[in-house]
Amino acid sequence: MTADTLAGDQALPLDQAPERPTSRTPDVTSVAGAVEAVTAGSRARIPWAAPGADGGREPAGHG
Repeated sequence: MTADTLAGDQALPLDQAPERPTSRTPDVTSVAGAVEAVTAGSRARIPWAAPGADGGREPAGHG
């Protein structure tokens, strides 16, 4: 194994690190979907709604 190959192999995990957590997180469209994912021992990504009149933010599908 050459030094260049070794350097490339060692750099790959570092290059992939920023995307790994999000690549394993499914998108859901409702609070119920997020609760279901968490109950199953996973995590989920849910979109946020536009800010309300008071500037607060609620998850999409809330309420």
